[in-house]
Amino acid sequence: MISNLKKSINIFFHEVYFKIINLFDKLIKSKIIVKTEDTKHNFTIFIKENYFFKSLHINNTEIIQSKLYKKDPSHLSLITSQALIIPTILHENPTELLIIGLGGGDIIRYYNKYFPNTNLTIVEKSNVIINLFMKHFSDEIQVNHNSNANQNNTENLFNVINDDIFDLIKNQNKNINFTDKKFDTLIFDGFVDFNCINKVFLNTIFNKLNDNGIISFNFLFPNEQKFIQTLTIFQNYFKDNILIIYSNKIHNTIIIGCKSPHYTRYFKALESHNIIKNLHFNKKLGFIAEFT
Repeated sequence: MISNLKKSINIFFHEVYFKIINLFDKLIKSKIIVKTEDTKHNFTIFIKENYFFKSLHINNTEIIQSKLYKKDPSHLSLITSQALIIPTILHENPTELLIIGLGGGDIIRYYNKYFPNTNLTIVEKSNVIINLFMKHFSDEIQVNHNSNANQNNTENLFNVINDDIFDLIKNQNKNINFTDKKFDTLIFDGFVDFNCINKVFLNTIFNKLNDNGIISFNFLFPNEQKFIQTLTIFQNYFKDNILIIYSNKIHNTIIIGCKSPHYTRYFKALESHNIIKNLHFNKKLGFIAEFT
């Protein structure tokens, strides 16, 4: 855990530097370089760019889905992305990783640099998003797009499954790269259909994890009731081994679930290394912390 913590903490080494860069980013006007429609899924995609960053937006140009720092594409510029990779910090040796939601590939570029031997499987429902990623955000990463073959990943190569994760859950035999694998880490950073976040879905996800598996979900809860309903389902499977990360400044909530209680002892280390803050335990909700 400690070695992975030191490796993962690279994203925070230049914290002050990136705070300054982000201040400049707010002052410099970004230009929209791409505007296109995903007619199948009924949303508009924008790509904006300035001297420092390139960013991807869905429907609203003020809400950032992905953000690439052009001088170091592996840097995680969004605090939500930094929180989503916590499972990799906790896990001793992740070899199989499932990422749901490709977007601009922030998390993928991070793993490509710092964990090149980890096998990545990506599920992304929008073929438009996949094509935009390959053209504007992939850099030197090689993509095995829509593969149904049982291929071994090599350095800088990962599999992208062009499908909806909720459909894959219902019909797991659709893709061999999903059906035949179990994962050490699962990161959900895609669109969440709360009608599909139920016991059947969580049971399948839970069973797709190895014995020491960890998941992290990025949620935009519409109200407190939906948060409680979702958390209750998580607690049915992960018990008290849950970490909730929130902020009053942004609407995102990250829920991390550990299959083994072994990892909860390391939550405090995340706070001491400035990854989270104000960590405490709530009897009803579990471990709670704030984004730094």
